[in-house]
Amino acid sequence: MCLVGSAMLMSLVVYAPVALAQADLDCSYFPSQKAAQQELRRDPSDPNGLDADSDGIACENNPAPFDRRPVGGGKPPERTMLGSGGNLPLPDTGGPALIPLAAAVLGAALLGLGLLRR
Repeated sequence: MCLVGSAMLMSLVVYAPVALAQADLDCSYFPSQKAAQQELRRDPSDPNGLDADSDGIACENNPAPFDRRPVGGGKPPERTMLGSGGNLPLPDTGGPALIPLAAAVLGAALLGLGLLRR
């Protein structure tokens, strides 16, 4: 039992500094917008939320120097309705209701099986 406790204590001593070193990097951590942009380029998945509006530019309100070249092309283009001149976004209709359709298909299959058994 003492050996297990010693091993747990040793792993805490070894791994605690590594765990504490991985702090959340928000915009206030970076001295400039350019420094934040370099971090966003290093990890475009943006785990720290440096690109709040998803336009590919990190910490837009941080001071100079600036690097405002978007990472990864920025925000994907918005879908628009045909004939709208590209001005009206498509409404979010939620897609087709698949549950009632699946229930109808299942019901028809069960009815068909019931008729075949007669």
